[in-house]
Amino acid sequence: MQVIFDLVVYIIPIIGMVIYHNTVELINLGYFLSFYFTFFIPLYNYMVLKIWLKPSPIENKLKAASRLKSYGEVYGKIPANGWYKLLHSHELKNGDVRYVELVGREFALFRGYDGVARCIDAYCIHLGANLAIGGKVIGSCIQCPFHQWTFNGHGEATCIPYSEGKIPSNAKTRSYYITEYYGEIMVWIHKLDSKPDYHLPTQIDFENGNMVHVDYMDTEINMHLLEFVENSTDFAHFQPLHGQMTIPFTPIIIPGLTVNHSPDWKEGKKEKKDENSVNSTEIEELTENDKCYFFDNADLSLFNCRIPGSSASAMITIIGCASVVTFTFKTPIGNIIILQTHTPHNSLIRMNVSFSWFATRTMPRFLVFYIVGNWISQWQNDILIWENKKYILKPLPPVLVRGDGPMNKSRRYVKKFYTFNTDESNNPEENPTSCAASNW
Repeated sequence: MQVIFDLVVYIIPIIGMVIYHNTVELINLGYFLSFYFTFFIPLYNYMVLKIWLKPSPIENKLKAASRLKSYGEVYGKIPANGWYKLLHSHELKNGDVRYVELVGREFALFRGYDGVARCIDAYCIHLGANLAIGGKVIGSCIQCPFHQWTFNGHGEATCIPYSEGKIPSNAKTRSYYITEYYGEIMVWIHKLDSKPDYHLPTQIDFENGNMVHVDYMDTEINMHLLEFVENSTDFAHFQPLHGQMTIPFTPIIIPGLTVNHSPDWKEGKKEKKDENSVNSTEIEELTENDKCYFFDNADLSLFNCRIPGSSASAMITIIGCASVVTFTFKTPIGNIIILQTHTPHNSLIRMNVSFSWFATRTMPRFLVFYIVGNWISQWQNDILIWENKKYILKPLPPVLVRGDGPMNKSRRYVKKFYTFNTDESNNPEENPTSCAASNW
């Protein structure tokens, strides 16, 4: 059925356009293809979401608990410290209030009439009403539906309508650092509620308008966040799982067309090199501590014969513990950046995954569609493994051999985003009311 579907909505129309172009030479084929894909993408994406990118079924509780236990006392019980996506920005309009339950916490997320998104704990410190269920925005504050207490974005009670006395100094709930990152509302999560250890990097091409937003897709899978980082250093899995080309956004293999990978991985550090390259030795000023980088130089083979001129390079920037990832694809006619986010549910073994992609203004949309679709297809190939594996941690570390890739390095890298020592200071004075990367 999948093959028939793609023949009808993908292959046959292209063949028809080529025939039409050759018989009725009215317009340039490139413009015709661009027009077709501009019309076709929304329909195709809708079908993709319904057939291939639909959320994975919720995992059996016993299986999920068994898999989660394999991640140990820290990784299996608390989320990594970092920035996590709560909603797309367009999903929270001025005056909106949303209840969001993710990353093991419950949030009242609201946008004031000043246009600024704010986030505090969902439950009122007065008598426990859920601020996000029936609560409403008053100016830049949220009003409790139970007794109409109002709270600002820092969690402070600003009005108790029936009390003439002074508002108690302890009438304050937990608030969160929020930033809107190129169309995504991101929240900072830390086990000790500490201030952000790092900020999300500025995308210069987004800021100056050289690249524009094209589209996005969301789904849910049964996977732990650590798996994505480890996957980037597991070089031996690339040919078995990612060695064949597929039809964009689908798992349907294109017969005879294979991908040859040459991967590399580095933890962020400062180097002065050519900023226009995506090779691992040519990155300018890689930031310490909060990023690692995966590089892939790949080319294509048709029935085991290398195709000249088919080589391409990609750079994947893993920010923090992979709660935010960017994929940079460079082509002779333009660039593409995919912003991918991973947000665990209360069970850290299930997560929301979001793809949002940007492209050079002049880049043909059908080419953007093809490249992004192939990346998402390759990502899908890992899901079967991720949803059925355990984390080899105890009693012995994994048995690795030459050629596996630098997985020991990636395991050391992720440790910095977890709080192992609970005796660390949590001084409220170190939790400022505004953040350099936020919209407060």
